[in-house]
Amino acid sequence: IAASAATDIGGITSQAASQFSITNDTTRTLTVTLPGVGSGSVSSSPTGISCGADCTEEYPVGASVTLTAAADTGSTFAGWTAGPCIGTSTANCAMTMNTDTSVSARFTLDTPPAGRIVAATSPGARSGFVGGPDMSAFLSVVSRTSSPAQACMISAPAGAPVTLSYRQVDGSNIPFGPVAPLFDIPAGGTLSFVMGLSPVTQTSAAGYSFLPVITCQNASLDPIVGVNSVLLNIGAAPVPDIVSSAATPSGDGVIRIASPAGVGVMSAAALNIGVGDGSGGANDVTLTVTADTGAAALPVTVDICQIDAVTAACLAPRSASVTVPMSGSTPLFFAAFVRDTSTGGIAFDPANARVFLRFADATGTIRSAASAAVTAPAPASDTTTIASDIPVGRWSVLVRQPDNIWPGLARASLFVMADGTAILHDGRAVRQLALTDAGNDPERDLGLFQVNDLDGVWQSQGAIRLGAPWAETTGEFWGVRDIRAVNAAPVTSWAGNYALEEAGYGQFVRVAENGALSGTLAGCIVSGAPRTNGDVITVTLMNCSLAGTYIAVFDTPANDNDASALLIANGTTGWRLER
Repeated sequence: IAASAATDIGGITSQAASQFSITNDTTRTLTVTLPGVGSGSVSSSPTGISCGADCTEEYPVGASVTLTAAADTGSTFAGWTAGPCIGTSTANCAMTMNTDTSVSARFTLDTPPAGRIVAATSPGARSGFVGGPDMSAFLSVVSRTSSPAQACMISAPAGAPVTLSYRQVDGSNIPFGPVAPLFDIPAGGTLSFVMGLSPVTQTSAAGYSFLPVITCQNASLDPIVGVNSVLLNIGAAPVPDIVSSAATPSGDGVIRIASPAGVGVMSAAALNIGVGDGSGGANDVTLTVTADTGAAALPVTVDICQIDAVTAACLAPRSASVTVPMSGSTPLFFAAFVRDTSTGGIAFDPANARVFLRFADATGTIRSAASAAVTAPAPASDTTTIASDIPVGRWSVLVRQPDNIWPGLARASLFVMADGTAILHDGRAVRQLALTDAGNDPERDLGLFQVNDLDGVWQSQGAIRLGAPWAETTGEFWGVRDIRAVNAAPVTSWAGNYALEEAGYGQFVRVAENGALSGTLAGCIVSGAPRTNGDVITVTLMNCSLAGTYIAVFDTPANDNDASALLIANGTTGWRLER
């Protein structure tokens, strides 16, 4: 309709109508990707696609196109992973170009090099109920820069209270592709997934640490609680389900305290996507936020406050814990201020040196957790601060387990006495070690020691390692100093009965006010004199097949909810007894 071609009752004439045109798009786009870590090419008939070099082509609507995959030497065509031939492994894939089409051809290495993967999960905890909806968590998997990871899959560990499904997500955390895909990660690459955890069994009040099992043809994940675990609390009925995430100013998940005795900060957001805890309205929760350093007692103090979402200012003075009402799904925001109280700094060790924020409801049940690694520099010094070549004290370490034990890395406590005798407790076994002096390296501030045929190093900044990095051989470990002293408390504070909770063993060991040990253990008569020579406690077992001389240490609990314990071991046998 042209302008001024018509006039309405008010005398207003028409304006020119908007012009438009219709075009006939006579082509469709074919895109080919090569997702595997092997090498090869895909060509097309009729010509147009020659991928890797040219992976996109326009074809007439309705055209018949056949793609052909060809592996390079040292690689194999593993199959089509997207497009009309998905799930097949024949070299040819035929299609009719009625729509834009994306096709993926996966090539694998015939002999992939030994690889290594690491992973992280978020959030650190979820809650649900049997028969309820899936609990979701994100998982990022990274392959080391020197080697790819090939033919990987994710599964739930045996005995988990959930069933697992997973899908890959893009940079915006939007799922795509098939459920439970087999995937490859190029050297130095990262893939991210969303896991669906479907509750099938109730958990205890303490919850269940879900450790995803990731296995590849040439690598597997060594899961670490607090880094790539999800604490699950599953009940019989709907419960609060608080989701939290943490951030640091450096943007890399590390609280980097800039100077000795300085302060670093992490922030966290939390919201409830479940029901209430009964302390208020239907979806209200009385939220208590606390901070700790996990299994290792680190030389830091942590203060918390709730912060304003816009200004990030504390809404109340900082304190050791914060209790606030949480209404419905309205998010709350918090900050944790971490002060370095060490004398030698805090080593950079994200697996062992971490600060956790834990979120509990009115029942005291931990419903969520968020964490960040923490590190602090050592004071400037012109001379070495290594006081002894033997790493005397207590250490929180990750120790490599035998091949038939899962997970392959266990969190352990290492107690080292001045004469080099030591006790290692990994939650499964207690055993005695002997550390021998191997000198020091003053220029690098390293103390050197040996255990059997393995070389070890430690730093005054609080790092220790026995064997190769990443502890690849059974018995190797790495970790950080734990500020809980070994046997430093007065013996009167340890007085009491210590029982061994194992089938067939009803005996207990008594610690007297003067530190003397007596009782029965594993069918043996126990005798131990008060501590008179340094920090070593000598224990004798008599009248049994395990008779001999042992050493013992008192294990201070990490928090008030744990029991103190007595560890007794020699080179082959050991026990943990709780008071």
